[in-house]
Amino acid sequence: MLWTALVLHNLVITPLGRNVVAGFVPDGERVNRVVRKEKLELLQGTLDMLILKTLTGGPLHGYNVVDRIQQSSSDVIKVEEGSLYPALHRMERRGWIVSDWGYSENNRRAKFYRLTRAGRKQLESELWTWSRISRAISSVVNESSAITA
Repeated sequence: MLWTALVLHNLVITPLGRNVVAGFVPDGERVNRVVRKEKLELLQGTLDMLILKTLTGGPLHGYNVVDRIQQSSSDVIKVEEGSLYPALHRMERRGWIVSDWGYSENNRRAKFYRLTRAGRKQLESELWTWSRISRAISSVVNESSAITA
């Protein structure tokens, strides 16, 4: 099943068949493409980093993770359930998070996820890598704009 997303100033992470699409898109552009497996790894790592960082504040259930990421990014990043839950399950298998059943604020049973020691180490590594890549991209972008100016 292919999803087409109409996005306005958002980073969208949505299911697309068995792959995941994530990326910044210009106003009004329709996204309808499959991300190759090599790119999928980088994108999953970015989503993992966002989830791990969100869980540093304490245990949260899935909806709260999505909500916090969206709020923290001033509604720029929207994580779809079809991407969130596979990421949570993958991180749980890797030992970065653990889950326990509890009750949400509206008294519904929900699975709450929390960071493990291994998850904190992974987050530290992801943040260091992200910082390094961000600086490198900024350098290229700033150099290119200086050339065209």
